[in-house]
Amino acid sequence: MGEAKQKFDMPPRAERNKSAPFGMKDKLGYLFGDFGSDFFFMLVSTFLMVSTQTFLILVPQQ
Repeated sequence: MGEAKQKFDMPPRAERNKSAPFGMKDKLGYLFGDFGSDFFFMLVSTFLMVSTQTFLILVPQQ
C-alpha cells in the first residue's frame, strides 16, 4: 500500500504575521483591567484584615 503524503504549504513569513497593531484601545483595555484587578485585591485584603481583627478580637496594645 502506498503512503499518502500530504504537503502543507506555509505562506511566507510576511503573510503569516499580519495581525492588527497594538493600538490605544488595547492599551486602555489593559489599563482598566489592571485598575480593576488592583481594586479587587485592595477590597479583599481590607476585608480580610478587618474580619481577622474582628473574629480573633485582636486589640491593639495601648
